[in-house]
Amino acid sequence: DAEEAGLRVLTARPAANETTFALGALADLLEQVPLETVDDLPAPQARAVRVARSLEETAEPVDPHLFGVALLGVLRTLALAGPVLVAIDDVQWLDAESADAIAFASRRLAGHRVGVLAARRSGEPGADPSLPEPVAGLAVGPLSIGALQRLIASRLDVSLGRRALRRVFDAAAGNPFYALELARSLHGAGAALEDPLPVPPD
Repeated sequence: DAEEAGLRVLTARPAANETTFALGALADLLEQVPLETVDDLPAPQARAVRVARSLEETAEPVDPHLFGVALLGVLRTLALAGPVLVAIDDVQWLDAESADAIAFASRRLAGHRVGVLAARRSGEPGADPSLPEPVAGLAVGPLSIGALQRLIASRLDVSLGRRALRRVFDAAAGNPFYALELARSLHGAGAALEDPLPVPPD
């Protein structure tokens, strides 16, 4: 939606098994930045971006503080051409170095056309970069049975009967991710309604 509205969107989707990959999420964000934008930065910041993106090897380590400064420089430069959205899914799985850089930059974006949208799974420990003020939080609750029916139909092109849909809804407790996986397995297994739900092994 943001892209269709004309915003430049930088995204990162860290995973649970990537929390030890230093600068992994930061590299994902910066990968979407044109190199000509990087070249316009002061030399130390441009070098930090290139190191984060694995475009440059360095015998001397980069000061960790520079990664946050470089991200800030990139975002401010991009914002001169139009509004920017930094979108991070599963923020709880950010690696520590990326979280520090994002926290540093996000606290210094007041007055610039840059927004940060971060999604966190409830109950998951992990990195939590400080986001700029004001922060608006929205807790996303379970979907209704009708919403799950529409989701399953649109994503899987499957129409479950009323009893099968109710079983999926009850087992998933309205969680759309679980419901999609259960519906996919149920449809593929051809199980009878009396059989246990075919829960995927993962």
